[in-house]
Amino acid sequence: MSKKHKAPVRMPFTEVILCVTLNADLNPDWFQEFVKIKLIGQGYVTEIMTTRGFMADTARNAAAWNMLTKTRAEYLLFMDADNVLPEDVIPRLMAHKKDVVCGVYPLKERPFLPVMYEWYKRPEENRGKALYHNIMEYKRGSLMKVAACGTGCMMIHRRVLEAIRPPWFSFTEGGTEDMYFCRQLEKHGVEVWVDTSVECGHLRGVVVTMDDYAAQLKAHGKAGLLRLMSDNKVQRPWELAEEGRLDVVEGEFGEVPGEPGNTEDAGGGEPERGGGGDTGNEAISCGVGQG
Repeated sequence: MSKKHKAPVRMPFTEVILCVTLNADLNPDWFQEFVKIKLIGQGYVTEIMTTRGFMADTARNAAAWNMLTKTRAEYLLFMDADNVLPEDVIPRLMAHKKDVVCGVYPLKERPFLPVMYEWYKRPEENRGKALYHNIMEYKRGSLMKVAACGTGCMMIHRRVLEAIRPPWFSFTEGGTEDMYFCRQLEKHGVEVWVDTSVECGHLRGVVVTMDDYAAQLKAHGKAGLLRLMSDNKVQRPWELAEEGRLDVVEGEFGEVPGEPGNTEDAGGGEPERGGGGDTGNEAISCGVGQG
């Protein structure tokens, strides 16, 4: 029923750490208004961690490590500065009481596919390589289990990070850091959920929305989108992977490298607030009131 996907009026206070990865697409005015006024004003966010200049895996590992070692927060919410989230994203995601739950947002490139994935081939079916493809058809306004999703709007319960040995995020298997994390979740039996009613935008000069993807799907159909992706080489369709010419989103399972607090990806140990090494990168953690 659609009722369960509506934002609750108010939930008992739960601490949330918000990690924002900053990049060239950041709109400072939007960031100030949305994060520092609207999200903090709701009283859930007790601390904001921002990162600039680090690789995505290093930034996310540092945020997770800080959250576990320096706070008692129950949830970590990742958002990217080029994602536009609903103002009530926190209570809506928390209401599901899931270990990992995400909002949905499109890729920036046409045809703006949803950044959520289902299995194409599991590692045991493909000599250790995990293959996914974008979920192209789904019910809007539903809660659905997926194989993987992007970290542009991802809420993670503390117990998940406590159960998995760091680094939680890594590029070491040849894929993206969010796919690596989702494979670790799979190995530990943690389900990934997406609330498709929590629709987020993706900044690309203008904001690309899930309505833009819906319009593309309506205009071209699934088969047409696959041809468009192939022609534009925007996203690699799984039909070509079947022919052995292209992989989809791939990576290999392997031993999780490093020890807790002793990995390069995790920032060489317990990350320092306000420190980013000698590279000129920034890792900033700002405490805020509970409002």
